[in-house]
Amino acid sequence: MEQIIVPGSEQGALPEPTPTLQHFEAPETPQQKALLNLVFRSMKRTHDLFYHDYGTLPELNSEADDLWRAVKLKSEYGSVMKEVSEAKRKKEEELLKLPINPANVIGSSGESSSRTLAIAAGTTEAINEKDNTDLTASNRSEDSTMRAMLPARAPIMIKPKWHAPWKLYRVISGHTGWVRCVDVEPGNEWFATGGADRIVKIWDLASGKLRLSLTGHVSAVRCCKVSHRHPFLFTGGEDKQVKCWDLEYNKVIRHYHGHLSAVQDLTIHPTIDILITCARDATARVWDMRTKAQVHCLSGHTNTVAAVISQEVDPQVITGSHDSTIRLWDLAAGRSICTLTHHKKSIRALTLHPSLFMFASGSADNIKEWKCPEGIFIQNLSGHNAIINSLACNEDGVLVSGGDNGSLNFWDWKSGFCFQREQTKAQPGSIDSEAGIFALTYDQSGSRLITAEADKTIKMYKEDENAGDRLWTFALVLILEYIGGIRLVCFSQLLEEMIIMAFGSIIGNWMDHHTRKRGIMTVLVINNANVAISAALLAVCITISDMNDNRDSHSLLWHILYVICIIFSMITCSLGCLASEMEKMAFTKDWIIVITKKDESSLSAANAWMKAIDLSSSVISPFTAGYIINSISYRFACMIFVIWNLISVFMEAYIIIKVYNTVPELATRELSFSPDEQTKVECCEKCPYFIRRTIGKWLTLFYIYYQQNVFPAAFGLTLLYMTVLGFDGIAIGYAKSQGLSALWLGILRSFGAAFGIIGAYLYSLIETHSSARKSGFIGLTAQHLALYICIVSIWLPGSPFDPITYFREITFATWWQQLQDSFTFVANKNQSETGSTDIDWSTWTSNGHSIISTFTLLMGIAVARLGLYMADLSISQIMQETVPERERNTVFGVQDSIAQFFSVFKVADNKKEKTKLSNTDTQDNHIKKSGSTSMNEITKENVSRFLDMTPASGRDRKNSPTSLRPTN
Repeated sequence: MEQIIVPGSEQGALPEPTPTLQHFEAPETPQQKALLNLVFRSMKRTHDLFYHDYGTLPELNSEADDLWRAVKLKSEYGSVMKEVSEAKRKKEEELLKLPINPANVIGSSGESSSRTLAIAAGTTEAINEKDNTDLTASNRSEDSTMRAMLPARAPIMIKPKWHAPWKLYRVISGHTGWVRCVDVEPGNEWFATGGADRIVKIWDLASGKLRLSLTGHVSAVRCCKVSHRHPFLFTGGEDKQVKCWDLEYNKVIRHYHGHLSAVQDLTIHPTIDILITCARDATARVWDMRTKAQVHCLSGHTNTVAAVISQEVDPQVITGSHDSTIRLWDLAAGRSICTLTHHKKSIRALTLHPSLFMFASGSADNIKEWKCPEGIFIQNLSGHNAIINSLACNEDGVLVSGGDNGSLNFWDWKSGFCFQREQTKAQPGSIDSEAGIFALTYDQSGSRLITAEADKTIKMYKEDENAGDRLWTFALVLILEYIGGIRLVCFSQLLEEMIIMAFGSIIGNWMDHHTRKRGIMTVLVINNANVAISAALLAVCITISDMNDNRDSHSLLWHILYVICIIFSMITCSLGCLASEMEKMAFTKDWIIVITKKDESSLSAANAWMKAIDLSSSVISPFTAGYIINSISYRFACMIFVIWNLISVFMEAYIIIKVYNTVPELATRELSFSPDEQTKVECCEKCPYFIRRTIGKWLTLFYIYYQQNVFPAAFGLTLLYMTVLGFDGIAIGYAKSQGLSALWLGILRSFGAAFGIIGAYLYSLIETHSSARKSGFIGLTAQHLALYICIVSIWLPGSPFDPITYFREITFATWWQQLQDSFTFVANKNQSETGSTDIDWSTWTSNGHSIISTFTLLMGIAVARLGLYMADLSISQIMQETVPERERNTVFGVQDSIAQFFSVFKVADNKKEKTKLSNTDTQDNHIKKSGSTSMNEITKENVSRFLDMTPASGRDRKNSPTSLRPTN
């Protein structure tokens, strides 16, 4: 084979050798040779034409290239470009917000990016792009460096919301095995529990009494759920069975078969008839509630599925497993949406937030909060070092977790702060290791927590709430004694008792003819508003009195304003006390009967608890009021009480509305009498219509009270109000005038309230083992014995009374004269403005005056509270059980009116006794000292004498004998 050289190749000197033509045969004919020469000659001319740009690429058309890139980007990546740009924008915003360390900024991102561009670029355009990128990166580095030099912002921490503490208030026994599950029905009347004893029990939520026991499972009951849309109860157990109970017939109507191992948990879809169960076979199954058919088998977990929850929106089903994963499921498709693998240990508990689109999961390592629907992790709640078996959350954002070691932690949902830790105690007869919590749930109101525990008991918790308006009751006495002495205290209490006596029965009857909610909310607002007004008026009185002390002449207008403020302050305070009595009567005498459903044992326990709570506030409030008055001036103390009452009205209203909504029976009552049962007592027809109608109304109400079977016992209780040995305003005012400080008066009154709490507890104990009548008899005997201490105090040092001389010389004329002279109010200005006094405890004297008698008297009154409250509770319970519902408030209102009627005699008698402690010539001496004054000043003094309550000036207090504190 020949090698053919292209002609003229010598001149071309091409870079590559001319290719050889293999298997080429030489032309044989002249025509072939001519054709071959023509072809190669054309080839040579072509090489000569294009040699100068041989090997170079064609010119790049930038416009066409950009268009091609845009088309390809839109067609292949258009669906995700928006998300990418949004993520890039968020990342840039985070870079602008967060401080960056200069060491990580300088020469890092900018240099690396420019280096990459320099390696990849091969054209002029790429090199220009590199230069622009270098400039942008350097500018960004400089900006980041400047931001890094600024002071770093402190990390923002969510402030936890305040939540009331929770306390245990009931323990229910009845199961003979571990209690494994609990659920509350939608009406909030009862709840269901299941246990290792294979029994499902229905309990009354208000009283804690057993209503029903359902048997049918052949092994431990592990889960139960009450349907919100049907009268059905669903249960699952270790016998692989899922049962549907018809609560109208109390029997099983459906079985759901399919699980291969013990059923661990179940839930009901809130809007459709779907039941979801999970079991040890590592599956969750979706059932048609009506047809019993299995809709889906949700498989994917590799270990026991321990918890399942359901909601209306996606993900409609969430499961937690012992394989440490949480799966979110698409209910329609029956497949898993995503798997959360943050936990490192078995997940045993899940719960949904009632209002936020979030859920929480509990494991032995942490409690984690997640956001739906993607399952975004929010935060860890660390600190509950136990295996968490159950979680629950209420509308207030209180997340509670129960552990297998009996620990109970309360968390604020938003901040993740644990504000309370409780440790349950096993019931007597159980070993310590049985103090474990298997399940817990809130009731429908979120105000009560129910736990199912390993010691075979069910425990109930509630928020710890305290009463608040008792601060003013105690402080008012101290402030009035400071302004006008002991007589002003007596007059104020006399006015208060007369108002209660006149209107107590009428208001009680009005409450019987209106709904419970309207009645108690009305008296609540009246109570707090009048107390706030009274405190503000007394602050004005103290200000006017201090102004008169610092001025040489007094304006008649200021005197009149002073008297008006005192009068209206006592009136508004009395109206507030009337409303407070009606509020307490409605709740403790009427509401409590409805809540306990008239069960005798539950009623006695509830009465004792209410009395204990009432007295607990009496323990704290006097001590707090005494401390406030001792620490600051009377004026600022009044303003504190104004603010407190304005705040407490909203707190009390919130609690009352919550209780009202929790117990549906409170909304129904008999509001009126039938025509045959209506009782009317007519007055004299010759009397004017208004008087005849008013007196006739009173007589009608008193006749209703008289017709009650319990009338003798109730009337006997009212006779106790005639005794002067009460821890009321008179006793406190008398002790204050004798030299005891406000702080010690608060301590002694708190001491008496503590004895009252003991009496309430003893009453509940005795009544449970005997009867209410026997406990009342024991209480009256104990009170009688304790009052002998008060009798002994009359003959002790410091007593201002001489009984023998008094009864030897007393006549009706002298008694009447002393009663008339007692209506003179003299301020006790010898004490400091903060209400504190100097007591020498080594000699038991205050400013040289012995306080042994006064201290012994108050101690006797305090000890007598034990028997008094036992008697009061026993008689009140007898009345609660026998008085009809439509007459309940009327009868108790008349009871208060009669009690205050007898209390009026006590106040009048005390006013007479206190007259002996002052100088009756005060007014004559004052006129003599005013003899050299002008006629205008004499006129002012005459007006002051007529009003008889004008504050004495600073000069007169120094010279008048009435400014001296009464001594023995």
